Amino acid sequence: MSSFQYLKLGASLYVPATHAELANIAMADKYPSLRSVIFDTEDSVALENLQSAYNNIQQMLFRLRDSHRRVPLIFIRVRDDIELKRVLNLKYIELIDGLVLPKFDSSNMERYFAIDIGDKYYMPILERDVFNLETLQLIRDFLLPYKDRVIAIRIGGNDILSSLGMRRNCHNTIYEIMPIGLVIANIVLTFKPYGFNITAPVWECFSPLTKDKLQEEVKLDLINGLFGKTVIHPWQVDVVEELYMVSQEEHTVALKILSPESPAVFKMFDRLHEKTIHTNWARSIVERARIYNVRG
Repeated sequence: MSSFQYLKLGASLYVPATHAELANIAMADKYPSLRSVIFDTEDSVALENLQSAYNNIQQMLFRLRDSHRRVPLIFIRVRDDIELKRVLNLKYIELIDGLVLPKFDSSNMERYFAIDIGDKYYMPILERDVFNLETLQLIRDFLLPYKDRVIAIRIGGNDILSSLGMRRNCHNTIYEIMPIGLVIANIVLTFKPYGFNITAPVWECFSPLTKDKLQEEVKLDLINGLFGKTVIHPWQVDVVEELYMVSQEEHTVALKILSPESPAVFKMFDRLHEKTIHTNWARSIVERARIYNVRG
């Protein structure tokens, strides 16, 4: 896949697979501007409702088969490696774009990847085995041969906090919680230099009164090398993706860095820019601008 395919994820709307309007969401009838959606069969679905969730997904797939309106990237978060097989047995499952693998760790990674998912993308969620650098490196080394199939690695912030007996509130960014901030830093340092994209932990607060704090957190996501964020309410999608727009200054600099006529080192907007050092950044900025536009 393109090294910048992950940029198309944007704000991923998290939807329980029991939701009554699964098909309308998948076909972009309900949210026309949605870029990606994750239909969940794990934590948001009680065990006794699991078969109902699968039936709902199956009906969505039947509708997708007959539809030409598929705007968002569609992912299904499976329950575990055993239930992954059941999801893959659904008719027309090839119509989805990828599978989210929860609680991905050193104990189950081989079982997950022993299952053939065809040409779909993987999105492992790191929720366990995140406190030990050696274990993180073991998981990274296991995933390296599959790097082109891993569109992103997700950070399960709430589950990580739960393992510490903690929970975030709606008045602080996740980076203000020092233990989880350190975990995020270790995940970024372990995976990002090897070409993996890391998405940011979910924002779980519904109230529009938390908009300012969500904006602050997304800015910190980007500063810390995370792109893509799971959200739980449609109003949050535009808030996140507005911050994914590229500033006019960034875009101008990126184009100059990529220009064959530019010198190896140049000054612009009171900063020094070096082509050999900043080319990867410039490419990602130009692609982000193509997808999310340039802020006027």
